[in-house]
Amino acid sequence: MSIERESAEAALRQSENLYRQLVESQTDIIIRIDLQGQITFANVAACQTFGWKQDEFHGQSYFQFLHPDDLTQVMESITASGSSSHPLTNYERCELTVNGIRWFQWNAIAIHNDKGEVVEIQQVGRDITEQQAALLDIATDAILVRDFQSQILFWNKGAERMYGWLSTEVIGKDRPPRYFIPSRNSAAIERTVKMRN
Repeated sequence: MSIERESAEAALRQSENLYRQLVESQTDIIIRIDLQGQITFANVAACQTFGWKQDEFHGQSYFQFLHPDDLTQVMESITASGSSSHPLTNYERCELTVNGIRWFQWNAIAIHNDKGEVVEIQQVGRDITEQQAALLDIATDAILVRDFQSQILFWNKGAERMYGWLSTEVIGKDRPPRYFIPSRNSAAIERTVKMRN
């Protein structure tokens, strides 16, 4: 083997190692999917977020992690990514994370083969749930979010003002909101209900 070839192979190994370290050290999720939506790569951050091992991700449908209301938008984004040479940004909910439903911002770009054909879509995702919640807290209306088991996941400042309970007192509770009317307001609410009847 020639010295030039050995040097080129060593440089290639070093480059691959640096790339692998860069991808694996990211706190953002990096996922690659083929054109059918099957996952071909997921980094460590993706594994931690979704609670899967790297080898379990391979071949899984990316769509199983998404909120059903977002599927149409995601399909359109994937199609658009395949026909664009620029990264596209979209926002969607992911249902199956270890922390429940979370909001993500995704930057997606098409990966091409040697012939210039799109073969995969690479997505880099960042959890923006806390930023979304901060925006909802600005609203003066009462906003609360419950999961399918009626457990309260989010309770904004407007709900705190309206119902009199702090978010720390209701998050994780599974009673419907009508039970959160504080006793100090119940007389006024009863009078209002009687006046309407």
